[in-house]
Amino acid sequence: MAEKQIAHHFEPSSPEPIERNRDIGLQPERTFLSWSRTILVLFLHTAVLVKIGWSKESPVLFVTAGVLAVISFALLILVELRRVDYRYSLPLFNLRSVGMNLFFSAAVALSAISYVLVMLGVI
Repeated sequence: MAEKQIAHHFEPSSPEPIERNRDIGLQPERTFLSWSRTILVLFLHTAVLVKIGWSKESPVLFVTAGVLAVISFALLILVELRRVDYRYSLPLFNLRSVGMNLFFSAAVALSAISYVLVMLGVI
């Protein structure tokens, strides 16, 4: 049976360390890295939309790219705040995690819709 490692953390509002059973593996770090890669792909898709919008002179694609960039940036901030929640033993299911899922869903939907419209030649 694997031994559990006890880590000491300081809660932001308390100078006393709190004990938390930490995952001794790398799963939390892998999760944060996968979110970071996903956000990078969303930013790359934004750049592609800007290039296509520039070549077609389509203001709709520029607006779509701007909205996608804002959503991706908000998602980046939420992922970093979730990392802080994990470090300080705060609850991981909170308003930020719900917001993170909503922003991610909106970004994927916007990316898919814009891709389909460009491929169909609508935009």
